Amino acid sequence: MSTSPVKCDREPDLCVFDMESPEHGSRLLAIAEPDSSVSGGLGLYALTLAALSGSLASVLLSSTDAWPIFVLLAGAALALFLFWLVCRRPWLVFFTALVLVLSFTLAASRRAFLVQSELEPLLGSPVEISAVVESEHKVGQTDASTLVLAGCRLLKPRTLNINGKVRLPWVKPPFPQGGPLQVRGVLLRPKENSFSFSLSPRRFANSQGIYFELGQARLVGGNKVPEPSLPSFQLPLNELRQKLLQLHQLAIGSELGPLLGSMVLGERACKIDGQMKLSFNRVGLSHLLAASGMNLTIILGALLLCRSFSIDRSEPARRKNSTDIWLSLLAVLGFTMLAGPSPSVNRAAIMCSLVLFSSLLFRGLPAVRALCLALLINIAGDPLCVFDLGLELSYSATFGVLVLLPLVQGSFDYFFERLPAILRLPLLHLFLRLLAVVLAAQSSVMPLQLFYFGQFSTLFLPANLLAEPLVAPITVLGFASTIFACPLLLLPPGLVPACAYLPALCLDWLSLPFLQALNTLSRMLSSWSGCILTVSRPGCSQLLFFYLVALALPALQPGLRQLLRLSTATAQAYLGVFFLLFSAAFLSFFLVFSPSLEILTTSHGFVVRRAGQGLYCYGIDITGDTINAAARQSPTLAAFLKARLEPRLPVTMSSPGAEAASMSLPPRECYRIPLAKDGLVVLLHRPEGSLRPFAVSIFKSGAKTARYKLDYSLKDGWRERGSVAFPACLPYFELAMPVYPVLASERECRRYSCLVRFRL
Repeated sequence: MSTSPVKCDREPDLCVFDMESPEHGSRLLAIAEPDSSVSGGLGLYALTLAALSGSLASVLLSSTDAWPIFVLLAGAALALFLFWLVCRRPWLVFFTALVLVLSFTLAASRRAFLVQSELEPLLGSPVEISAVVESEHKVGQTDASTLVLAGCRLLKPRTLNINGKVRLPWVKPPFPQGGPLQVRGVLLRPKENSFSFSLSPRRFANSQGIYFELGQARLVGGNKVPEPSLPSFQLPLNELRQKLLQLHQLAIGSELGPLLGSMVLGERACKIDGQMKLSFNRVGLSHLLAASGMNLTIILGALLLCRSFSIDRSEPARRKNSTDIWLSLLAVLGFTMLAGPSPSVNRAAIMCSLVLFSSLLFRGLPAVRALCLALLINIAGDPLCVFDLGLELSYSATFGVLVLLPLVQGSFDYFFERLPAILRLPLLHLFLRLLAVVLAAQSSVMPLQLFYFGQFSTLFLPANLLAEPLVAPITVLGFASTIFACPLLLLPPGLVPACAYLPALCLDWLSLPFLQALNTLSRMLSSWSGCILTVSRPGCSQLLFFYLVALALPALQPGLRQLLRLSTATAQAYLGVFFLLFSAAFLSFFLVFSPSLEILTTSHGFVVRRAGQGLYCYGIDITGDTINAAARQSPTLAAFLKARLEPRLPVTMSSPGAEAASMSLPPRECYRIPLAKDGLVVLLHRPEGSLRPFAVSIFKSGAKTARYKLDYSLKDGWRERGSVAFPACLPYFELAMPVYPVLASERECRRYSCLVRFRL
């Protein structure tokens, strides 16, 4: 076969060759693989980094100290300088700097628009507003709801439009049909973070576009609220999702039915049981419950596989490819509509659409460039979207798979190729490739998990390796069942015979063994007491430092290869090993300095957490779903249990024993918790019938004098005396030190609640 180039673009993205085959004598078009190292790709990466840096800096500037801003802008300046050295195009560097300034300005102006400083004089004052209900969220197991209002307009004391959304907490039914509402209340900002163990309520609300809420709200005309005023196209979709959930529950039960719906369409579409969600979170499988690019990739792969069996061999290749692309675009649209808008779904839909449209135009678009374009589109639409937690996790995981995976996989391939021939089995190679995917994705999202949640799952690796073979058949069968059921569910019930649902029910039944295996896997692994680690949270500057290093590693590969005269595979192997060690060191640093002992005491109850032993709880239902605790339970204790996923142990009233001899008045209500690991005894006590918070006393086993005391008085507030030296001060390690270091104590106190933690 002889080839002669007929046409080639300036960049080697599209090359057309005249390929003359002696056997067939045909002329074929071939698309060359794009080169991601050309200046066009570098320009796109620089623009994305500039837009991201500007949006982050605009909000961090007003909410944190100068260190994160210094690290962020210094990294952006260094990236611009390196970009100039590589591409030698000053106008492109100038344009990138202009994008940095523009994104900073747009994000700052957008935030100022939503903060709406002209409403500052009215904060804390009674107001009256009119609005429509955008969404409704149930409050735990009560009949109350929290409403999110849109299209808000201030009526009293003066007329003014309220930008963004307004939250209306604790509204009780009945909720009549349709129409706007008028409500009176006290205009407030969303409250700041109560304790550091939970996400900041204000920051979370701001990421949802909510910058105001009404306290002590009452509805004008009685306690009646309209139903959510959703766009017209969302109402039938919501009804369709509920019907799909009912169909899944009819086929495979009320426990696994929502799990199937959640894995196919995401948790926002189908809510699952709280205890099941807790087990998935503890073993690092929570991403399976959210609709993401993985679901869409599996669906598109299955669609193209089915299409390959039904293709007419005489059909021209160009027409076949065009048909596949249009079918894939329809699948992307259908998945996006059914799953509903969310950061991960939007990111996957934009990326897939960009890649498919570029293929339709016979242009190759690498996935990394599609990721950058998707992020630029999101930032252009909303400069503040970069602070949405779902968007951050989705993009960081995709960044790890697309950018860092070649490095990690290169290190594993380097190791595999140097094994003896008898050990180089195909199954081992497949296992190493799957292991590389899990490590790259988990390492890239690990800093965000530590920053937001302060927890890390020790079983994420075996859990994901065992769960991945089950995910594909569940997703394919569940989506196929959805396709069969949707047309029938859209018709009036009387027109559809019951036997018409049989194909959808059969597909659900086929997925039942895989769902049972996945549920059993999560429950078995989550039952181990050491499946979750609570670590110290990194700061903004440390988080930014990690991602700047992760961004720099792929860029350093050509220079490292030339400097040390290495092959591409060897350079990838070195950088992959460095990244894995760097990630492990980052985690280990915050693990060593994590709290060894935490005690949260309130007037409703207490929680004592010893790292490696569990949570000793009193005053809250530890068997129910504490993620949405009922109002009659302490919200502070519920939030602490939500932030600490370790095993929960009940505590019963007991005799104070010999330790109470040093107390002037022995307590009538006392709870004794021995810490066998350290030889210490924690007493939580108060007078019988008192509503004061529990006092805390820590004794050495057998001693009659408390080494540490924490109590509350109406006159002096919270008082702390003494200190504690732990023999085994390192959390999660059964290692006793010869010299017991005195642990530093940190307090976070509110009026009737106090959290004290001990750490190195």
